[in-house]
Amino acid sequence: MIDVKPLQVWDVRENDKAPWREAKVVNMRREEIELQFLDMPNASYVARIFKVSRKRMLSERKTYRLVSEPK
Repeated sequence: MIDVKPLQVWDVRENDKAPWREAKVVNMRREEIELQFLDMPNASYVARIFKVSRKRMLSERKTYRLVSEPK
């Protein structure tokens, strides 16, 4: 069973027609997950971070999919 863990990389997209973008789990507070987009190296830290619930990440397979586990 998949679970959300720190430093995992996930593919994220806004809708079915949007491209997948990689994001890393950078922070976890109970059910709130902070992800950092990896395709924006020159953007400010604040612009690269977004929050989502663990429940949403695990239930919306068309929007979130696990790419890799931390090494």
